[in-house]
Parts: sequence; structure tokens; C-alpha cells
Amino acid sequence: TVVLKASGQDVVRKNGVEVMSDETWDATYPYQIFDSLVVAHGATLRLLPGTKLCFHDKSYMRVYGSLVTEGVPGAWVEMAGDRMGNVVGGIPFDLMASQWDGLHIAPESSGNRLSHTIVRNTVGGVLVDSLAEADFLNCRIRNSAGYALSARYAGVRLVGCEVADASLGALSATGGVIEANHCTFANYYLFTAPRGPVVQIYHYSPGSDDSSGLPYLKASITNSILYGLGTDFSVGDLSGTDVVLRSCVMKSAGRDDENFINCMWDTDPMYAVVREKYIFDYRLADVSPALSHADASLTLPDAAVDFWGCPRFPAPRPGAYQNSPE
Repeated sequence: TVVLKASGQDVVRKNGVEVMSDETWDATYPYQIFDSLVVAHGATLRLLPGTKLCFHDKSYMRVYGSLVTEGVPGAWVEMAGDRMGNVVGGIPFDLMASQWDGLHIAPESSGNRLSHTIVRNTVGGVLVDSLAEADFLNCRIRNSAGYALSARYAGVRLVGCEVADASLGALSATGGVIEANHCTFANYYLFTAPRGPVVQIYHYSPGSDDSSGLPYLKASITNSILYGLGTDFSVGDLSGTDVVLRSCVMKSAGRDDENFINCMWDTDPMYAVVREKYIFDYRLADVSPALSHADASLTLPDAAVDFWGCPRFPAPRPGAYQNSPE
């Protein structure tokens, strides 16, 4: 006798969809995406709290118009692969990269605002392309076979975000403008050794000029954590550049200067990560030496609560999360 046990879920299937005018999708059923989901120029796709997009193998999402996600604590918007359960043993598909191609915010796309949104299991992560603009509030971008998040000559604002676990690095920024406040940049990618620093910057000075003719990178990273396997930050001379890290927790054994201000160096923030048990929780333990390092005067209004809905004030912690693991 062979006993078979299976489970299923009702979904709305979308195959090669192009959103040509404004649409709103809700959380009634998950959406299973085959081939592609494209938001055309001039159109806005709005995803209401709790909406889930489940992408099939080799599918992708590309935004020429605008993407607005309205996730809230406890009802996050999710973009992930469509495989459920465990790959083998105790390894869930949630940890597996390369299940779908990823999210591409196309050149000159604007009006992109992602709130309390999880993007995971991709080949290429999230790419914000030339002259595009995107705001991410309390988002998790993780588990990519490439970069988790890459920005090329784009305007990207990250508040309260976790950007983590990718083969090439968590964040790659080439030119453009980056603002990151209360973010956790981490890399404990499970399947290969990291191939580059957790945070990587390019085209930020004459010495790093890539001949694009576009403006050099302007980056402000505040009250954030850069820590994981491998090195934490690109090697290079930042003197005279517009790249500034302020009140950040760093893995490197460096020292403050005009570009690194009030940073905590050579400090393990004590994430609640247990890699051998497949636990990738980037909240800080209550005994973390970094708990009080954030500068409350740098905490943006948008960062008043974290991904879980926990208030940061009166004593904000550095990184994406205010609460400790249970």
C-alpha cells in the first residue's frame, strides 16, 4: 500500500500578462505568473495588502510604468517562486534562489513605491535601471543568485529595508542617487561563498569612472548595518566623493573620516542567524553591542516603525529591525 498525500491552493493564473492601464490586484487569491508580468508605459499596477505573486520558473516582472505595493505589517505583499514546501529535509523553497528571474524596474520608470514587500528566490534580484526611481519602505529583498538589489544610474530610497543573501552581494550601486536609512545589508548566502562585498559601489569618483558620462554616485547610508560573510564594503578611496556612511555598524576594522562618520567598526551585530539550521533572521539579539548605536536625529519619519510594526522611538536601533527574536 502506498499512501500519497498532497495539498493544493486556488490561484489566479496569469500567462504573459501586460498591464496596459491602471489596475489593482488584491489578496483574494495568489496570482501564479507564467512567462512574464509587464507594466506598460503610463500604467500603474497597485498591489493591495497581502497580495501574493507566485512566479513560475524563468518568469519575470518588468515595470515600464509604475508599481505601487501597499503591504502593511502582518499583510505583506510577496513576490516569490511558485514552489512550496521543502526542497529536501528541512530546507524550504523559501531559501532557494533562481526560482524566477526577478523584478526589473526599467529605464526612466517612475512613481515606484514598494511598502512592506518581500521579494525573494530570484536569479537576478531587483534591478532599478537607468534614470528610474524607486522607493522601498520596510521591504525584504533576499535570496538571489546574482545581486539582491542593483541600481544603475537610478534614484533609490531604502527605509527600514533588509537587503540580504545573494551570491554576488547584497547591494550594487553604480552612479545615481542612493539613500538608505535604518537598513540591514547582510550576506549569509547558503549555496556559494560570497563573490564580492556585501555593499558594492561603482562610478563614484574620477578614479572609478566607467566612461558612461553620467553623474557620479551620491550615496547617504545612515543608521544601517553592513555585516555578513566576506567583506562589508567596496575597497576604494572615497575622499572628495558624495558617498557618506553615518552612524553605521561595520564589519571592517576601519576608522572614521569625512566619509565614515560616527561608525561602529569591527563589531559583530549578533544577528539571530543560525546558518546550519537554515535560520536567516536579521534581528539583533538583546545582548548585541550595537543596540544603542543609531542616532535618533537621523531616523527619517518614514522609519518610525519597522517591518513588524514595532515603533523605533524613543531609542531606535541600527538596521532594519527594532525588535529582538522571540
